[in-house]
Amino acid sequence: MKATAKLFQISVAILYRWRKRPTLERTVVRQCRRKLNPEALRQPVWDYPEARLQGRAKQFGVYPSAIGYAFKRHRMTVKKQFRSRQRDHQQRQVFLARLRQFLLQWGRTAIIYLDESGFELAYPTRFACSARGQPVYGKRSSQRRSQQNLIAARTPQAF
Repeated sequence: MKATAKLFQISVAILYRWRKRPTLERTVVRQCRRKLNPEALRQPVWDYPEARLQGRAKQFGVYPSAIGYAFKRHRMTVKKQFRSRQRDHQQRQVFLARLRQFLLQWGRTAIIYLDESGFELAYPTRFACSARGQPVYGKRSSQRRSQQNLIAARTPQAF
């Protein structure tokens, strides 16, 4: 046995296992039945895209990692794009038109770039789940509560 194993560069244990088998045909490994039905998993994703993995796992009676693996297997991804509830496309177009007029009249040197950053204590859910190729949008208020603000300004001459 050792000589055969050495000749074919396989383990001796493999040869002993092969001897016990009635035929040397290839074994067909059946895919085990999963605990998570893909259709049963998809419906809560459509209904509650912002639910956390822990909550989904508790609902199905599995670990959160099992939900993550099932998402990967069934091509569901975790993503989210935020949009402001207060955004108004028309107001933005009016602002951009006024900015163009200002630049034509006064030039680039008259502008001061101002940036405001807010640091929130409570932050909305950052991720949501959906099927691959399906976007998920979350809305959050641009009028945030309980935050610390930092404002900085810079003129173009400093660039």
